[in-house]
Amino acid sequence: MEYKIVKRFIISSILLAPVCYAQISGDTGGAAPQLGGASAMPADGRIEDWKKLLEQKELDKTAARPAFYAIFKSAQSDLMANKLPKAKKNIDRLHEMQETTDYEKSRIYLLDYWYAGKTGDKQNETAAMEALIPIGAGNVDSQVFIEAGIRLFKRQYNAKDYGGALDTVNHLRKDPTSVSELNNLAMLTSKLEDLASGTQNVSHDVKTDKSGLWSTTLLRRYFYLTNIAGEVKTIDFKCENKTTSIPYKADSVMAAPEAWGKCSINITATPEATYNLIQLTNKPS
Repeated sequence: MEYKIVKRFIISSILLAPVCYAQISGDTGGAAPQLGGASAMPADGRIEDWKKLLEQKELDKTAARPAFYAIFKSAQSDLMANKLPKAKKNIDRLHEMQETTDYEKSRIYLLDYWYAGKTGDKQNETAAMEALIPIGAGNVDSQVFIEAGIRLFKRQYNAKDYGGALDTVNHLRKDPTSVSELNNLAMLTSKLEDLASGTQNVSHDVKTDKSGLWSTTLLRRYFYLTNIAGEVKTIDFKCENKTTSIPYKADSVMAAPEAWGKCSINITATPEATYNLIQLTNKPS
């Protein structure tokens, strides 16, 4: 749904207060302020951590079907041995299986995450984490779940996907062993919660990467774009009860109706485009 902007809005931009970023690690891509510092994990070091985690605990044979178990173990072994083409074939076989349980799905997404990390595919790595974290608590090892969740949170926060970052925190809270990691992010999560429950408009200064894509979970139902440098092409809505794509129209306010449930949006633009996304507290006139 769209509404024409008939008057100029006064935008109240809510900014997160500075915190001790050097104490926590994270991705460095995206707009400032960034989560990062001396303790950031290099990619190669994380691969070694994966091998330890892969070896640490066997897949629960009682929670996965024998056919799934066999393929998963093969893919796991292939990843550990850096036989990536063979691992990819087994991962694809798992994706093709029908009627997978959340336990099995979480293991597939975990393999996707590890594979994308090993191949340096940041976009698919993020997508795998976004699929894993909502169902991972209790289905994968806590250590793996928390590592992936904290990494996703930092990536979302640095990309200014504040709604997505807050969702990730809430999923991490389902695992009691995440308390110490979440305590390290307490100041940030408190700011995000204030942002979500506040009565002001929310402003995001966005710069896309070479793919031109940017995503966020909406904190407000109504939003529009301004100060566009580049071309914005489409807005894709992914909601609990509705999935749709609309061409972007300049000078319009877009809406996600209540009936659609909670929504995230994907904005497709030209590579390295910049714009402001303004989420409105009140329905426009």
